[in-house]
Amino acid sequence: MLTEAGVQLDASLRASLISQYGAGLSMLRQIVEKCPDELWLSTSLRNQFWRVAYHTLFFVHLYLQPAESDFVPWPKHRDEVESGSGERADATPYSQSDILEYLEFCAVEVRGRVVDMDLHAQSGFPWHRCSRLELQLINIRHLQGHVGELSEQLSDKTGIQIKWVGLTRDSL
Repeated sequence: MLTEAGVQLDASLRASLISQYGAGLSMLRQIVEKCPDELWLSTSLRNQFWRVAYHTLFFVHLYLQPAESDFVPWPKHRDEVESGSGERADATPYSQSDILEYLEFCAVEVRGRVVDMDLHAQSGFPWHRCSRLELQLINIRHLQGHVGELSEQLSDKTGIQIKWVGLTRDSL
């Protein structure tokens, strides 16, 4: 049984997780919106820009689920892009509007899932032997790591900068 202080801490923790997911997604949104087509589709990058953006959202979406077996891919998902085994280098790129649609889908998932998530349960993913809470921290770090990667590529290749977002408590 949670005490009143425990309930307040739990609510604060969930709000913080939602806020930090929102901050990362907000920064990714800026990157996708500002990325010129030639960089979006460039094959000169080891990991194509569009593919990193999709990969990032795929794992945000995946790790919000209670377990791997509960995961239902985004309706526009294609295994040729992200599957763990069937990915193809020549996969048809997702458009920026597709990625922005998936980003909004993920934002809704964040709001809906973090609120009711059992943060003390096991992750639900055998390759992550940790709590659901720690998995969410890993997921946010993964999101922000790729946001940093894409932001740097955008800046280096085009001079375009994005704005840092620290908190998004109510903006998701």
